[in-house]
Amino acid sequence: MLAACERAAETSEPPATSAPPPASVTSVASPPSAAPAAADASTDSALSVACDPKQGVLVLFDAKVPAPDAELREARALAKPLRPGDPAFDCEFGPKRGARIKLGALPALPHGQCGADPERFVSIWLDRVKLISEKGYAGRCLYDDTPLAYVRVSSSGVRWCTASALSGELRADKGLKCTETPRPTRLATIDTDEYPRQRRPAVGSILIDHAENRALCEAMIAGSKALDGGATPAIEPPPNSQRYLLRSVGHETEAFCELFRGRFDFDNDRKPDDVVLRRCRSGTFDADQYFVAPRLPKLPAETGVKELKRLRDGARLLVPESWATERVEFQGQLYRVRALQHVAKERENFRAASSSARHKRLRIDFLHLEPFRYQDVTYLLSAPPEASVAEKDTFVLFRPQPRGLPVEACVFHQVQENF
Repeated sequence: MLAACERAAETSEPPATSAPPPASVTSVASPPSAAPAAADASTDSALSVACDPKQGVLVLFDAKVPAPDAELREARALAKPLRPGDPAFDCEFGPKRGARIKLGALPALPHGQCGADPERFVSIWLDRVKLISEKGYAGRCLYDDTPLAYVRVSSSGVRWCTASALSGELRADKGLKCTETPRPTRLATIDTDEYPRQRRPAVGSILIDHAENRALCEAMIAGSKALDGGATPAIEPPPNSQRYLLRSVGHETEAFCELFRGRFDFDNDRKPDDVVLRRCRSGTFDADQYFVAPRLPKLPAETGVKELKRLRDGARLLVPESWATERVEFQGQLYRVRALQHVAKERENFRAASSSARHKRLRIDFLHLEPFRYQDVTYLLSAPPEASVAEKDTFVLFRPQPRGLPVEACVFHQVQENF
C-alpha cells in the first residue's frame, strides 16, 4: 500500500519623480526555488508525489496523464501535490537510504518571452547522491516538449517516462518513452550542498564575501538575515547616504531607453563631473550606461543617434563598458569579479545548479548600477534587470576610479537553493 510521506523541512525612502526609477537598488527577496514570478504558471503544472517506505519506492507523476499501470493508479488516489518552491519531498527507504525530489521554476522572462510560461524542472537524489539535476518537465521554452508521465525512484535507480502523445490521447498501456538512470555506485560522491555536514545559512540569506569597509557593507544589508521574521532581505545604500543624484531629461528616440543627468564627483577625484545615465530596458539590452566628463553637451527631450554619438565622443569615462575584462561568444562583454577568484565552482548559466557555485562574472549588457554618495565618496551598486534578480547570487558595490577598473568595496552573496 502506498502512503505519502511528509515533506522534509529545509533547513527607504520613495524616489523623487525626477530621479531614475530605483529598480536597480538590489532587492533580493526571492531565491530561484521560490520563483514567485512563476507561481501562477506553475500552478497548472503541479505534479503529484507518493512514497512507499516499505517497498522503497517514490513516485512522481502528472495527474493529467492517464496512469500507465495499477501501481500508479493507486498512487494517484493517495499522493500529495508538489509544486515549484515547495520544500523537498523525502522518502526514507532505511537508515541513511532514501530518495529526495525537489521542484524548481525559472522566473518569468521579461518582454513576453516564452509566453510568460517559464520552465519548471526536477532534481532527484538517491541515497544522498544527485542523479537528476534540473530536468525540465513543463514550460513553453522547454526544448523537449513531450509531457512527463511519471518518475519512479527505487533502490535500483530512476525511471523517467514521458508521453509521446498529448495526455488526452495517451492510452494507459501505450505511448510512453522511458529512460533509466542506474543507482549510484559505492564510489559516488554525496552531494554536500544538499546534505551538508554543518548547518548552512538559510536560502535567501545575504552574506558578505568581501569587504573593504565591513561596517559599510553590513549597514547595506537591510531586513532579516534569518528570513523567519517576515522581513525581506535587501541590499540598499546605507542610511544617511545621498541617493538621488540624477534627474530625468528625456528619452531615446526609437529605443526603450530613458536619459538622466546630474553633476557630482563620479570618479572620486574630488572634481565635479557631468554625468548622463542611459537606462535601457529591452530584451537584448537591459542595462545602464554612464557617460562622464567635465562637461557634456546638452540633450534634447528626444535623443537620436547623432546626439548619442556626440555624447559618447565627448565622454571621458564610459561605465560599465570601460570595465569589461573579457568578451565571450553569445554573452558579450563581461566583468570578472576579482574578489571571487577563490571560488572553485562558477555558475555558467542562469540556473542554480549548485548552492556552492557562484556567478563570478557580470554581463555588461544586463547590468544596472545605482549611484549614491556616502561620506563624500561615490559608489555604484550593481543589480541585474528586475525580472532576473531572482536568478543572480552576486552583487557588487563599486567605487569608481578616474582610471582603470573600479574598487570592489563590497561583494554580497545571496544563498541559493540547490538543484
